[in-house]
Amino acid sequence: MNTDTTILRLLKQHPITEQAQLQKLLEAEGIQVTQSTLSRTFRRLSVAKVGGRYQHLNALPTPAISFSVQCAPPNLLVVKVPPGQASGIALRLDQSALPGLVGTIAGDDTILVVVTPPEMLEATRSKLMTLL
Repeated sequence: MNTDTTILRLLKQHPITEQAQLQKLLEAEGIQVTQSTLSRTFRRLSVAKVGGRYQHLNALPTPAISFSVQCAPPNLLVVKVPPGQASGIALRLDQSALPGLVGTIAGDDTILVVVTPPEMLEATRSKLMTLL
């Protein structure tokens, strides 16, 4: 079994809240990784901390969630989502090809989306509504 598969299995089996926890579980299976290697592997596998624990974002169900998207001119969108969902959704948005999206900042239930140029604000909002 390779390291990636083992990591994903352990994330599914255990509520891992710290990378050090995962390192110990991997060591118990004979796999040695540094924290920096683990961080790079998380990025490559689309693993992020969601709801206080590390989760494989591609394995998360796409819930039917309620959300709102409001324009904050000249170039910001404010997205409200259920508690604990913002970081996972923001990561998916950052990985998308959303037109005009420069980046996101996520809290627990709010995502700030930066759009450029400002003229793209409404088009980006419409596309974001379609994605969500």
